Amino acid sequence: HHLYEKEDDATVLAEEEAIKTEDLSTTKEQLRILEKVYQEIITKQLEERRVWNWRTVKNQHLYSHLVLGNLVETVVYCAISGYQVFTIRKWFGGGPSLGR
Repeated sequence: HHLYEKEDDATVLAEEEAIKTEDLSTTKEQLRILEKVYQEIITKQLEERRVWNWRTVKNQHLYSHLVLGNLVETVVYCAISGYQVFTIRKWFGGGPSLGR
């Protein structure tokens, strides 16, 4: 009955010698294995986070190049279209024909 009056079960078990050190060897070994697996998980998560961050930076860089390329392409097409409009107006405006 005095077992329920104690606050610390580990102290009670130690005082009553209910659990011996050799009884805990398997539990301690399992705990070591769990700690090792936990550290492997943490290491893999950190590596994945590093790769994810690198890919994010790389994708942002590629996107900025894509936007700049599209802007240059649009400006070139507008300049070519403007030159074509100028040339066609000149032809129909009665000016000297190109190539003559």
